[in-house]
Amino acid sequence: MRIDEIIVNDKSVVNEAPVGLMKRAGNFLQSKIGLTKDMRARGQGKRDVSQIANNISTKVNQKVGQAGIDNKDMNQMLSQDYKDLVLGVIKEIGMAPEFAKVYDQEWNKLLGQGSKYMDDTGKIPKTNSVQAAGGAQKLVDQVLLNTVQQASKIPGLINNLPDADGDGEPDQPKGGGAGGGGAGGGGAGQPLGNPQAVGGPAQQAVAGALEKLDPDLQAFAFQYLQSKAQ
Repeated sequence: MRIDEIIVNDKSVVNEAPVGLMKRAGNFLQSKIGLTKDMRARGQGKRDVSQIANNISTKVNQKVGQAGIDNKDMNQMLSQDYKDLVLGVIKEIGMAPEFAKVYDQEWNKLLGQGSKYMDDTGKIPKTNSVQAAGGAQKLVDQVLLNTVQQASKIPGLINNLPDADGDGEPDQPKGGGAGGGGAGGGGAGQPLGNPQAVGGPAQQAVAGALEKLDPDLQAFAFQYLQSKAQ
């Protein structure tokens, strides 16, 4: 079941402020699944792995030509210059230093000295192996994907990406909740709706529906409700 499939039609009156209602829903989720900040971060990371990797890759590709790197040249694409370019983009978009360390580790695993695709100096690609793998572009993309996958296992690290969804707006600005908005509505600061339209039976229906969500969706719902209540 998705968040947007939770439909409530009960119109009984409830005398409770919008923020109070949202906080109660958040407290219910926390009590049911015992969410911690790190657990929410891991849930977010699992959903965003491919999206984050694609977002960073897009920003890197925009700078490749500017840096004088020929994306059709295997030697240039698998060079230290290209690696440094990616590390520069990672820093520019505001990722934590730990993310850059993970990228460096994943690069060395796949494309480092003496690896399957590089010679013992770490500077000359093994042409046949690279071509068999689909080319240099595919390999550098794989390094980036591996990096985000590994970073998603580190509590809190993925959440440090300012714009994971690539919409041009910070996902989690300092001092506030999620800025981009989630399933079912806009971001923090927008009207929460009229709690007078939700009665006791409807609240029970929502609670029952939330219990049926998988852990990742519960984590997202809790994070979303917290941001709306701020």
